[in-house]
Amino acid sequence: MTAAAPFLHAALFALDEAGDPTGDRQIIVDAIERAQPLVSFHKPGTAKKVVGWAATQMAMSAQDPGRAYSWLRELLRALLEPVGDKRGAAPAPEVAMTMSPAELVETLAPAPRVIARAIAAGLKLDAKALLADPDLAKRVLGVRAIPQASIGTHASELATTIASGGVEAANDATGVGTAADREALRREAIAICQPAVDKARAKVAEALQGFVTVREGTIRAAAIAGIHALRFQLDDEALLAALHDGEAPVRAAATRTIGTGRRGYLPAIEQRIVGLVSDEDSAVRVAALGAIVRLPSLLSPALLEPLREAGTHGGEEGQTAMFLLGRLGAQPNTTVIDLSAIDTTAPAREEPRAYVVAPIKGGLAVSDRGTGKQLFVVERAGLLAFVPGRAEIASIREERRRAWQFERFRIPDGQRLGSIAIPLALTHGTPSRLAIAAELVTLWCDHADAPYRFHIKLGDPDVVLDDAPVLGRPPK
Repeated sequence: MTAAAPFLHAALFALDEAGDPTGDRQIIVDAIERAQPLVSFHKPGTAKKVVGWAATQMAMSAQDPGRAYSWLRELLRALLEPVGDKRGAAPAPEVAMTMSPAELVETLAPAPRVIARAIAAGLKLDAKALLADPDLAKRVLGVRAIPQASIGTHASELATTIASGGVEAANDATGVGTAADREALRREAIAICQPAVDKARAKVAEALQGFVTVREGTIRAAAIAGIHALRFQLDDEALLAALHDGEAPVRAAATRTIGTGRRGYLPAIEQRIVGLVSDEDSAVRVAALGAIVRLPSLLSPALLEPLREAGTHGGEEGQTAMFLLGRLGAQPNTTVIDLSAIDTTAPAREEPRAYVVAPIKGGLAVSDRGTGKQLFVVERAGLLAFVPGRAEIASIREERRRAWQFERFRIPDGQRLGSIAIPLALTHGTPSRLAIAAELVTLWCDHADAPYRFHIKLGDPDVVLDDAPVLGRPPK
């Protein structure tokens, strides 16, 4: 028995499970007893031949476990595709040698795993029968077994798979009971349709139209998303009805189609999109904001207050709203934080936008308001303000007495975008207020005898505009 026998047995297990679709089983069987002589064998271009190539490479490496293990992984990648492409991390060769063939294959290609599409499509399997099977793996195989030239012929079955793929089954015993499994099946069907010729895609999209008006809201949403994924559009009547649908997933799916492949809409549709910025469902609001980003003609001053409200919700919604406010040239009504005036033992203070700023020992922590996750910390920050129209914050940091730094940080990752030292002629007071309008920053400073201010122009790099302090107090 050769030194790499454990890996050869794992290859046999995988080939047997798949039904030896490439006819390479005997190569592995012979190599368990004796390594194959070395030959020059370049990697072929087709997936079916890649399996034979990897099997031959394993056979030639039968006395070298390290190389055989590498070729085993190559063979599994060509032969099997786990549903959802969830491949496992490869264990170290020493660990893999101690595993049974079934354990090793399960680790490298977790179940449910199915023959790769490049191989399945050439096996002349009964795709219609496989798609009707309740088992997830067989239904995925049915999708993968459809040749590209036959997509139009199977339009009805593919449309059913795309529309119902995201719906949870009442009985998990069917094998497709979890939403994740059904979504994976749905993605498989969409993936084989997307590169098809227009005529074939049109047949699948036409079949999906029949699901847009069914009773189950999740099926309606999946059908609309499927039509969009196939690069087709709902007609105006169906689109307007979907935007007014009582189910939030349907409204969100319809809204995501706006501004993709089409630039003109009925006034009623445009008005509805603007109204959905204030929808009760967060997914719908995010979709509506995304539609306005793609279709800037919808952006108007009438959206100012709805966008400011959306900016308080945090996460993707808040960030998109802030971006759109910037496009309008508006400010998100942020307030300035004076660290010296805050009780550091008090609970976190929420800004009226997407983020929470809380004092911590030695600085300020910026967190996502929606999730509570801390994004980054600005150390030794004395004042902090959000930059209008940008996903940035600006701060004044006191490195030591009379040594100040003006810095900007990107939200949400905290990357420093700019840093300049403030001249000593401007640092004899105490920073008290940081105000930003357009590209101009004004820093007000307290002083016992003569309060003052100076200005910074935002740019690349930022520039201090004043050589001497401008005397005066900030407006109340």
